[in-house]
Amino acid sequence: MNSKSLASPIINLFKFTEDFSGLTKYFEQLPVDPYVPGNYRHHGLSCFKYTDHNLWEKQAHKYIFQDDKTNPVAGGIKREYPVIDDQLIDEPTLKIALQQFCNSINAQLGDLIDIHMLRTVTTHEQLGKAAPEGIHRDAVNYVGIFCINRHKITAGETHLYTDKAGARPPVVRKILEPGEMLIIDDSKVFHFTDAVKPTSDEGYRDVFVFTQSTLMSV
Repeated sequence: MNSKSLASPIINLFKFTEDFSGLTKYFEQLPVDPYVPGNYRHHGLSCFKYTDHNLWEKQAHKYIFQDDKTNPVAGGIKREYPVIDDQLIDEPTLKIALQQFCNSINAQLGDLIDIHMLRTVTTHEQLGKAAPEGIHRDAVNYVGIFCINRHKITAGETHLYTDKAGARPPVVRKILEPGEMLIIDDSKVFHFTDAVKPTSDEGYRDVFVFTQSTLMSV
């Protein structure tokens, strides 16, 4: 695994050498996100307590809520997503990525970590908007964007900004390739990923998004 700092000490990019292709099967099971128009985004979510190195305690499943200012597309409503597969958290490769995320943010035992699974599908008739809410923060402490698969797509470049309007050029522009994870301090930068486009009839992008703390109601 390689690591390098991008633009500031609070932004880190990790390139893993492990093979994460075994995780792609879990994305096949994801249902369509009913809160995003277009039926192109698939979303699953679970919350875990960090109890020890490589030990994760699944928490009661609840809704998530963001206000309209944070999320202009799906803010102001209680959103409920299906839980991720119980077997996923036992996958050794996922544990490697989760542990790296926790190490990078100096997570403490007892911290709550959300694991979002997102598949963004694109066709010639439908752009795959990876961030339909635009330039934004997630209203958490830290965010880790971990790419698992880019299947028959172009674009999908992640940008980091110091202002929500995007009036200033992004401090980072990076297409995350499979096996790469970008970790950011959500209080310091805004993030955005542009739409993915197909290179054939249909393509998709699979990512995990790790957040600390949880967006679930407590």
